[in-house]
Order: sequence, then structure tokens, then C-alpha cells
Amino acid sequence: MVLGWDMMDSCYDNTTITGWQHGFPDANARLDLDTLRHVPWDQSVPFFLGEFVNPNGTPHAACPRQTLKRVLQRAEKMGFAVMTGIEFEWYNFLETPQSWAAKKGVAPTPLTPGMFGYSLLRINQNRDFFAAIMAEMQAFGVPIEGLHTETGPGVYEAAIGFSEALEQADRAILFKTGTKEIGARFGIMPSFMAAAPDPAGLQRAHSPEFV
Repeated sequence: MVLGWDMMDSCYDNTTITGWQHGFPDANARLDLDTLRHVPWDQSVPFFLGEFVNPNGTPHAACPRQTLKRVLQRAEKMGFAVMTGIEFEWYNFLETPQSWAAKKGVAPTPLTPGMFGYSLLRINQNRDFFAAIMAEMQAFGVPIEGLHTETGPGVYEAAIGFSEALEQADRAILFKTGTKEIGARFGIMPSFMAAAPDPAGLQRAHSPEFV
């Protein structure tokens, strides 16, 4: 099912590996024990990443993590060791799922107004949120090399610690998910959408919450 519906839980109607026409078959997931972490904002509960595999244990063709591993194996055969770094720039809004739904996706309130890239003052106004991202991501195995405001209403920028490509991809998804969970604690809704909702009033057509 997870490979056959969108972020609004609507099932795709043109799938080939799952869907109603295939009876929504089960997908086998295999935990990668090397990804063990403990979630610092959730009572240090153990956390693992997993990969989809076929019933015979071979990599599932639609699994994104398996796809990256295939690409890296090809690179290794060509004599390359792929090291990467990732930088995120994202919006932060003073919204909850309830307040955002009540607004029907219109005019979210930015964490800070105006354009204030690299502003110490704007960071200080939300220092508890800022400090929680820095400290808790580090404890979650997602080191941050830089974190600051960027140009745009409520925009932050983070540079994730340089690492091997698969680890960096893991850190990327964990950073996005973790930042949303940390933000909720402060009444802040981070948005990593490629085209974030326009604080001036642009309505999102799809999701009542931000991706």
C-alpha cells in the first residue's frame, strides 16, 4: 500500500506493482541494523531504517534506498567512492495541523516576517527551537555543520555534515522528519516543499499540512 498511494492517502490508479488491480499485496521490509539510532525527543526509543525487498530477499525495484545502493555499487565498480553533502532551505510557519486546516491552506503565518538572511536577532527570537534542532539532531546521528536564517519569511538553512552518500541520504530524510517533530513541540510547522505556500495568500491545492 505504501508504494501505491500519495501523501493524501489517495490510491494511484496506474500502478504496476501494487494497487486495487493487484490486490494490494504485502511488501516485505528488512531493517538495516547499521542504522540504529535513538530518538532523543521521544524518550530515546530505538529507531531503524528499513528497505523493501522481494519475497526471496532480493532488492525491491521500487525501493528508493535500494535504488541508491544500486547506483553506488555501479559507481564503485567504476572506481568511485561517492561522498556527498546536503543543504536544506525551508519555511517555518506558526501553524498547527488544526490551525492550518481551519485556514483551508491559505495565508500561513511565517515564523518571522520579512527578509532577514543570516540574522542573529531573528534566530534569538526563536532560540529554543533553534537550539533543539542543533542538539537533538546531533544526538539523533544527524550532525549539522551550519544552521541560520535565510532570506525569506521564516526561512532557515541547514547544512548536514559531509558523509558517504547512503548515510547522507539517510540523514536527509531523518533531518526533514525530525525537524517537523521538533517543530511541533514549539507550535511551528516546517515546510520542505519545493514551492512552499506563499505567506501572502497562495493556496496549496493538495495537502492540508506541509510535506
